[in-house]
Amino acid sequence: MTEEALLRQNQISALEKPKKRAVEVSRHLSQVDDVHDNTGTKRRQHALSGLAGQRLDDRNPRDLVAVRKPAEQDLLSRFLQEHWMFKTTGAGYDCEHIKENHVSWVAAGVSTVAAALLLLGAIVLLHFLRDEKTQLGVIALLTVLFATSVGVLTNARRAETFAATAAYAAVLVVFVSAESSCTCVVER
Repeated sequence: MTEEALLRQNQISALEKPKKRAVEVSRHLSQVDDVHDNTGTKRRQHALSGLAGQRLDDRNPRDLVAVRKPAEQDLLSRFLQEHWMFKTTGAGYDCEHIKENHVSWVAAGVSTVAAALLLLGAIVLLHFLRDEKTQLGVIALLTVLFATSVGVLTNARRAETFAATAAYAAVLVVFVSAESSCTCVVER
């Protein structure tokens, strides 16, 4: 019995906090509800009362957990969710809804295009540059841009970001060294 209680406590403590937006919507929906009293008059009343209502009133709720894990945690997805232009309003409520899978598709598309541009654009740019110092400066700049894009566009951990950035820089350096070692012979 003790082991089961410990396992359940471990599972409960592993649950994440709800997103700020979800708490705000829950707070808004719980604040008022139309109720008819015995005289037939309609009045506004809190939908949640007691301890449940107090938990939502707390500006930094510690005891709330998310039952469902959010779709994406990367900065781009969070930004898109906050500023999504295709919000819909639910029937009977004045809160807005977004389709998380649409946000995920857009975030995946932006990430894919950014990755392709950073790799193909770098190769094309480095192909036309002949000065070694300029090439090294461009490689350094592009490596910083790549690391930033991995941090913003993905939910990669630090170790994964370092590994991906090192691989990206290695590809660029190998490309530049292969380009500079090629000698072209022009016959007349």
